[in-house]
Amino acid sequence: MDPTTPPLAQPEPLTPASVIDVAEYLLTLAGEMEPIKLHALLYLSQAHHLASTGRPLFDEPIEAWAEGPIVPSVHALHNGETTLVPGFFYAQLEPAAAAVPEDYFFEDLQAAGASPGPAHTSEGITP
Repeated sequence: MDPTTPPLAQPEPLTPASVIDVAEYLLTLAGEMEPIKLHALLYLSQAHHLASTGRPLFDEPIEAWAEGPIVPSVHALHNGETTLVPGFFYAQLEPAAAAVPEDYFFEDLQAAGASPGPAHTSEGITP
């Protein structure tokens, strides 16, 4: 490297996305789903992102409940609902809190391989 060439600027570290933004993104990709499936997808998304990038996708904790992995802050918003649809969580929040995720969030998920993929049912995975 030429000593007169300035070093490349290091990119700013990315801030983790909001778990609500991730939940809405997953609902947008997959459509209507039961809350337990959404929590499983949040858990798997967090695990995949952490393994592939070394940083969390979102900061909220995931707890082990009898039903499976649960994000308490998400559970508090949908408690009692049997089906979740795209826009559900944003409708629960104040307009100022329901900001559209930054572009890097979608790029991170797509780079991590997020896609609608196969549907998961009680009978298993269907193509």
